[in-house]
Amino acid sequence: MKKQSLVFIIVSPIVILLIVAGIIFVWQNGASSDKTGNTNKKQSFFGLFDVNSPIIDGLFSESTSPSTTNTPNANGKTDATPLSPLRQLYPYPVSGMTMVTMSHKDANGTKTAIPGVRVMERSSGHIFDIPFNGTDAVRITGTTIPGVEQVFWNNNVSRIFTRRINDTTGTLQNIFLNVTHGTSDITGTAEDESQGSLLATSSMNNVLEGATSPDGKSIFLLLSSPSGSVGETTFIDESGEGKQIFSSPFKEWLPEWPRTDTIYLTTKPSSGIPGYTYSISPTKKNVFQKLIGGIPGLTTHMSPVKGLGLIGSASGTTFSLSLLTDGTMSALGFNTLPEKCAWMENGSHVYCGVPIAPIPATYPDDWYKGALSFTDAIWSEDIQTGEAMLMADTGAFNAPPLDIINPLVSTDGKYLIFINKYDLTPWVFELIQ
Repeated sequence: MKKQSLVFIIVSPIVILLIVAGIIFVWQNGASSDKTGNTNKKQSFFGLFDVNSPIIDGLFSESTSPSTTNTPNANGKTDATPLSPLRQLYPYPVSGMTMVTMSHKDANGTKTAIPGVRVMERSSGHIFDIPFNGTDAVRITGTTIPGVEQVFWNNNVSRIFTRRINDTTGTLQNIFLNVTHGTSDITGTAEDESQGSLLATSSMNNVLEGATSPDGKSIFLLLSSPSGSVGETTFIDESGEGKQIFSSPFKEWLPEWPRTDTIYLTTKPSSGIPGYTYSISPTKKNVFQKLIGGIPGLTTHMSPVKGLGLIGSASGTTFSLSLLTDGTMSALGFNTLPEKCAWMENGSHVYCGVPIAPIPATYPDDWYKGALSFTDAIWSEDIQTGEAMLMADTGAFNAPPLDIINPLVSTDGKYLIFINKYDLTPWVFELIQ
């Protein structure tokens, strides 16, 4: 036998044993991490290859990789790190978010209520609750439903209505879902019982647009019909039949439901094209009343207070914003698009993302198409006094460019939350610091 062959025979088993020992060491001692920063030492070797991911009705898959309920957020906060008043809440794109009150337990076991947001992660459909105080996000569900475009939440965030593009057919799916919370460890085993789930209860076809009621119990859905469109209201918990309240030969409507007794329908805007807004009753069929009309590139954002709203106009390379008060329009101290604004619940103030040095373009069309983006500052206006105030020049907080969409003000007026259109991540700005 040649000398090199003898060496190979002796060395090969040693190498194999070292490799096997290394795999066992990594398996037993290494912590797996998902993209949101979860760590867990319970994941099995076979779990690395995701061999146990069942498909539920060909649409949802339940995450089988065990993970902790706590997920680090974007702040990287420690006890000694002060939070910036303007900060990103979560580092990944979301489909939507809403305000929630969370429960926090301190070292002594005392529970306190803290404010936060509930988000649906866009890539996975997983739902997280994120406190404003910079502590870890809490995973609520682990059911995978990727690519949701819109989320409508009910009043206690236990039910949602989602809109997503089907990856296979390319059609829009409109699905009602129950949010089921997980439980604490009750078996004492490695099984992760903390992850809740999403359960589809029904779906709808031909949905064009939607808007939830102020109390979060009902939703208005604009549906395509052979003769144009119809609008119906239904309870988000599906406790009753839908009620048709509107029909039109025209399909291009944008609905808004800021007050219990009034739904607003505005024609979809385009630069220089006269637009119209009508109010309808959520309880009576085809009770139509014109609010405003003939305004080029019309967009609106109505207040929870009757007769009060924001009116946007756009034509060519310019856009402007006006205040509507009982049928009378007046200028505000800044110009932006109404959908970049949020009302205080009592209508006393409005907070807006205001573009800094917007470039010449065809407004609002180019912004809707994504052909351009804004870099916004945050402004407010006192509706009673007409005083406009610069709240945050985003550069002062070392923030990246922010193009503000879907803003909301907390009921106590302390927080403004919004999504950054650049990357669809959620942000918060502390109005009272």
